[in-house]
Order: sequence, then structure tokens, then C-alpha cells
Amino acid sequence: MIEEVDGRRAYTVDLAKNPSISNDGNWVAMQITHPITELLKAESNKEKLNNGLVLLNTTTGDTLSKQDIKAFSFSNDSNWLAVLHHEKLPADSVKSKSGEFGTNFEMLNLGNMYSTHISNVKEYSVDSTSTYLVFSRFETADSTNSLNYINLSDATKDTVKIIADSLSEFSNFTWDQQNNRLAFIKTVKSDEKVTSNLFIWDINSRTMSAVLNDEQTTKYHVPVQNNISFKNKGTQLFFGVKPQTAKTETVKDSSDVDPYNFGSILKDVELDVWHGDDPRIKTNERVVWKQQQSQTQLSVFHVDDSQWVLLADDSLPNVRMPENSKIALAMDNTPYLRASTWTGGGTVDVYTINLSDGEKTLQLKNTNSNVDVSPNGDFLVYYNDKNWHTKSLNNQIQRNLTENLQVPFSNEDHDSPSEPGSYGLAGWSDDGKKVMIYDKFDIWEFDLSSGNAINLTINGRETKNQYRIQFEDRSERILSSGENILLHSYNDNEKGTGFYEFTVGKTGVKKLVEGDVRFRFISKASEANVILYSREDYSEFPDLWTTDNQFKKQTKITNLNTQLAEFAWGESSLVEWSSMDGQPVQGVLIKPGNYEPGKKYPVLVYFYELFSQRLNDFNPQLVNHRPSFPFYASNGYAIFLPDVRYTQGLPGYSAVKYIVPGVQKLIDMGIADPDAIGLHGHSWSGYQAAHMITMTDMFAAVVAGAPVSNMTSAYNGIRWGTGLARQFQYEKTQSRLGKTLWERPDLYIENSPVFYADRINTPILIQFGDEDDAVPWYQGIELYLALRRLDKDVIFLQYHGEPHHLQKYANKLDYSIKMKEYFDHYLKGEAAPKWISEGVPFTGN
Repeated sequence: MIEEVDGRRAYTVDLAKNPSISNDGNWVAMQITHPITELLKAESNKEKLNNGLVLLNTTTGDTLSKQDIKAFSFSNDSNWLAVLHHEKLPADSVKSKSGEFGTNFEMLNLGNMYSTHISNVKEYSVDSTSTYLVFSRFETADSTNSLNYINLSDATKDTVKIIADSLSEFSNFTWDQQNNRLAFIKTVKSDEKVTSNLFIWDINSRTMSAVLNDEQTTKYHVPVQNNISFKNKGTQLFFGVKPQTAKTETVKDSSDVDPYNFGSILKDVELDVWHGDDPRIKTNERVVWKQQQSQTQLSVFHVDDSQWVLLADDSLPNVRMPENSKIALAMDNTPYLRASTWTGGGTVDVYTINLSDGEKTLQLKNTNSNVDVSPNGDFLVYYNDKNWHTKSLNNQIQRNLTENLQVPFSNEDHDSPSEPGSYGLAGWSDDGKKVMIYDKFDIWEFDLSSGNAINLTINGRETKNQYRIQFEDRSERILSSGENILLHSYNDNEKGTGFYEFTVGKTGVKKLVEGDVRFRFISKASEANVILYSREDYSEFPDLWTTDNQFKKQTKITNLNTQLAEFAWGESSLVEWSSMDGQPVQGVLIKPGNYEPGKKYPVLVYFYELFSQRLNDFNPQLVNHRPSFPFYASNGYAIFLPDVRYTQGLPGYSAVKYIVPGVQKLIDMGIADPDAIGLHGHSWSGYQAAHMITMTDMFAAVVAGAPVSNMTSAYNGIRWGTGLARQFQYEKTQSRLGKTLWERPDLYIENSPVFYADRINTPILIQFGDEDDAVPWYQGIELYLALRRLDKDVIFLQYHGEPHHLQKYANKLDYSIKMKEYFDHYLKGEAAPKWISEGVPFTGN
């Protein structure tokens, strides 16, 4: 739906998504997808469907549709819509000598709706002044590829060639908006080699210059997969390079193999050598190697003096794009790679790199990677050992900013054996002399020279309000003195949210709006005093609202899901109880639709770690690996989302001591039928669900998705998605055992449900994808085989070719149906379908 802010006009476009609004607001362009029937058919046939485009005139309501659209964009002056089509012709029919091909492109004049069509376009860009359209053409084999421009302000709209070459490709158009310059990559392909370089075209002088000189191009090239950016008023151009490599071809000897020529035979060996001293284990090395094939080494070109400086190299490949004009930061984890197999990584040495000459200086050793540099390039600010520190790059003085304050700046809710993280850096003063840092609730300002600290928001800890700066652009963190800053608040006790305001340079906050709902900031108008946001709770759809910057008049501008009134959606409330060891606990109770006080209901318990923050979340109907709350609520279930906090070494029991008293609270409240309590978890909570039923018979049925069942075998397993070993997870992070398998084998056994499978009396449904890239799916087999041997009530769902979370819609739908049938049978007493009562025999597929 497209609606005017004042509500005078509204339009609905079916199957539309990803809208783009012209700067003058007169036009909306949006992608048009396909009906669900066509998408399912395409998924089944492994076909790709191209999206279309609809252009809406917001004044008249007229629309214009186009099919098979690859990309589109408005010019900044709102006079043009650029549209790049998908080409349906066979690739060979439009291939150029370089082996590439383009597609049809049109530039639509929104004033007279006249289109300029250009064939065989690969890439296009319009400058910020909407004066120049630049595009590359990959011509057919008997013509020349070219980089061209059209002056859109010229009535003739003649195409002018900037450069032409039959073997070249032109891509990665990047504008220096302040100086009317265009950077682009020229790639030359031949049978012998591929060469590429970055060029700058000056629009005013119509001159072109190469960034790398001839000597430099013998060692480096500029790959097409790149991140190119003009910074510091166009004086610096950052981009990535790769070392030149010789093209090698392997020619197989077609003659008979000599059985005595070992060298010839051994050419066909396929082998990975796992050495104990390898920095990475081979599976992770393989993943990282693939990532590194597209990784570039960051460099900078100083435009005014034509000086190119290589910043990253083989010794320090991980260099951040700087946001200051002096230095870049490099993180080196090489000394800590081998230990990261069991620590989980995150430890680095930090270097600064001088942008003028590329000089590298070691600044910090053995520190956390949470490091930033001030906008003036004079200070490092970093988090380590539960505190924030600063280091002056001018005099090397280091200072612990937070150690003498009476509040923690590390995660107060952290309950694993690893070091707790921070709450993050909030922003910088515009002169680079002060930094703003979050604790759990408040925003603090620190003077980087003196270390003096001021609590800017003052009352967050007292009121339990967590204040966070609401940046529209998250990459922009510069705060100017006297500027009024919008804050988002979340109350850690009551779970309500709001918007506040504070003024940079002053202390205290001003409440704008607050309530027992979830507010989400969306955008602020660039040329008007209008804020766009959404508001939601469990039963309120997140419609769009507008207001001024003081929230004096709040206007609801959409009413998108009126059908909610037709469903028994249910309602949420906060529940509080005490754990078995006396700790206060919170959780969310979703009462079923048409709830009748005094009536006892079947309860579905769904959990992970902390879930009470979901109190005011709207839950749309979804089909995936977890239960859809409104679907169950509308079918007579109550849903319970309890918080769980963990005791080191006892993750399985921790779930019991928090969840069981919470369920008992629902029973005591008269809501829960004590004989109809179901439990569902996936991954980490799938493990906990499987382990809980070795210690309690409270649950009538359990669904455990992708559960670890045997920590002794999983400990030395692999997370196939990353190639990392699983050891660090058990020693340092989520599993929270805190010890190696050899130090405390008893902990690994005690927390493994497979060792106590004989104690399980609860029916359990286990689900795995047999290409799970996070939890080895044989963990499900171990639990299934144990329970099968013990004649327990167990069913195992193995989805073929699926990862940790089901991806194919048919599989997601099937699992959702089976999950509901399972709970309906065991919690409601409904007849069991055959797959539960008899199983499903193998029939060859």
C-alpha cells in the first residue's frame, strides 16, 4: 500500500515489495513478484522467476508495468527512472569479444513518459546532480565495447563515448560528487591474461587518468568485486587490489600411465593433510580459503598528488575502511588462530596504518577486536577486560575510562564462561575529542584527553530504561554540540518502549512518548519535520505512524491487517515467578483466543534463552521450523515463553530449574492443564528440551529440532557451515561447561540426554535436516537409536538436503503440519495420523 502522510490518497498494488520513492514524492517504483502458486512451481522445477516493476504516479494513481527487471532507480531530481532489464535472448547472440553481454536499458523521462532505449548495457549510474548518465555497453562481436555518457540536461540527449575497446569491460561506477569525477574499473580480457585498473574521468576537463601506473600494474590489479569509495571531500579514493598471479593451465597426459612412474600417478592424489600445528583446522581453512578468493587488499589513492598507497598486504590483510583522513586500523589474529579452535577467537593484535605512506605501527597486543578510532584520527578507543580504554596516538598515553565508575560496562546478563562483551560505542563528538559509550541503561560521555566521564542520560539505571541513540544511518555516529538527538528506550522490567530526546552537551532526557507497546523508528523526512515509525504489540499489527520531532501529534497512516479481527489471535501478558534456587524470573504468557477465565488449556512451552523481551512483539503467521504462536493460540493453546539463565557446568539442569516452576505457576493460576503441557525447542533449546525430559515427566510431548544429544561426541565435531571445531562452544560459549572433556568428563556426560535416555518417559519428536551445517545430524540418530533400543516413544524426521533451518517450502509446511498433529494427539487427545501410529515405510525415494 502507498499512502500519503496526510491520508488524502492511498493506493494498493498487489504482489509489490521493495518500494523506492522519488525525492519529490510524486512517484513510487516497486518490484512485482509472482503469485505463490507460480513461486512454488518454480521452486519445484528449480527455476528462477524474474521480478517485474510497477511505477505508480502518486498524484493520479496511474501505473506503468514492466516485466523481467534486473534493477531500477530514480535520479535525485526525480525527473528520470533508470530501468535495466533481464535479457531473454540466448547469451551467445549478444556476446562481445570479451565474452560478456549486456541487456536492454531504458531511461524513462517522468515528465513526458518518453523512454530512451539503449541495447546491450551492462551497468549504469546517474550522478547526484542528475546531470550525467554513465553506462557501459557490451557490443556484439563485430563492434566495440564502450563506456559512454549522456548529458541529461542537453535536449539532444546524444550519447558520447568516454572510452572504447573491443576487449575491455567497464564497471564499478563511483562518483566524486563534490568534484565532478567518476571512478571506474577497466578490465581487459584476452586469451593470455586478464588485466584491470582503476581510472578517474574528470567530467569538467574530459580527461582520464589511470590510478595505478605501469610499474604498479605489473604487481597488482583492481578486481571487479570491489568496494570503491571517495572520502574526505574527494581527496582520497579507497579501493581493493589483488596481487597479480600467473595464469596456469593443467594439461593431462593422455598417454598410458606408467605404473612405475610414481610422479605421474601421484598427480591424481586428492588429499588434505591435517597437521597438529596448523593455524586452522582443514574444514575451516577450506571455508576461509574460499572467502579469501574474493578478498582484496585495501589501498588508497591520494587524488591531488596522484600517490597510491597500499594499506593491506599478505601480513596484515584485514584492514578497515577508515572514517578519518589520517589512519586505518588493521586487525591481526594470526598469533591466536590455533588457540581459536577452543577459545572461539576474537583476540587480535591491533595496528594503525598511516594513510600517507602505509607505515604500520603495532598499537595493542592480545586484545578484543572491539576497537575504533576517533574521527580526527588522534585516539584509539577499545574494549578489553570488561572495561573501555583509550590510547592517544600522539603521545601513546593509555587510559582506562570506566574502571573507577560504579557501574559495569560489560554485559551484566552474561552467563557463559567466555569474557562478557560490551554494550557498544554510541558515537563521537564532531571534534573527535569525546566519545559516547553505552552501559546497560545509560549513555556516557568521556573526554579522551582527561578521561572525565559524564552520565548524559542520568536516570536509565534508576528507571530501568535502556536508552539507545536512534541513528537513521547507522554508519553515521558523529554528534554535534547542541544537536537534539532522538533516543529509543526499552524498559527492562516492564518491556515497554518509547522515544526520548537529549541534547548533545547537556545532561538529562526528555520523554516524547512511551507505552506498553513496541515502537520502531523507521525514517525521518530530510526536508520536513516528520518522523515515520511503527507501533505494535502481540495483537496489534505494526502499522505505520507519523509525528513531528516532539511527538505532539501522532497519526496512524495505515491499517494494513484488518483481518486480525476475524481470528482468535490471543493476547500476551508478563508472568513472574521464582526459579528453583530463588532467582526472580519473567516470561510471556500468550492466552488463547476467546480465553475463558477458569478454563484449563493445553500449553505449548517455547524457549531459547531470554524471551520476555518479546512481550510486545507482533507475531505474524509464519511457516518455518518453529511453532506459529497465533496459529496455536487460535486453536485453543496457551503459549508460554519463559526466560532461562544458566549456571556454568549445568546448562541442562538450568532449563529445568527455570522452566518447571514457571509452568507450575501457570498451573497454579488455573490456566494450564497439568496433563497437557507440550515443549518445543530448536538447536540450543532443542538440546535443552531433550535433556529436560530426562529429569521431569511434567511434559506430555516434546518436539526437539536439531538437538545435540551427546556432548562427548559433539565436542570433537565440526560446525560444517563455518568449518570450525565445536570445542569452543562447550568450553567457552553457549553450552557453558567451562572445562575441556578431559578435565571434567562428568560434566559432558551429566549434560547429555543420551546417557539418561532410560529415564525418558515423554513422547519425543526429533527433527533434523541431513545437511545441517551447525549441529551434526547424527546427534539426532544417537538419541533416536538409544530411545528405540529402550522401547521409548520416539519418531525421527529426517528432511533430505536441508540445513539447520528448513529452506524448502514443502518441507517447512510438512514439518509445521506434523508438529501440530503431534501436539494435538498428545495434548488434546486427537486421533493419531498414520505417520505417528504406524510410521512411513521407505518406498525408494
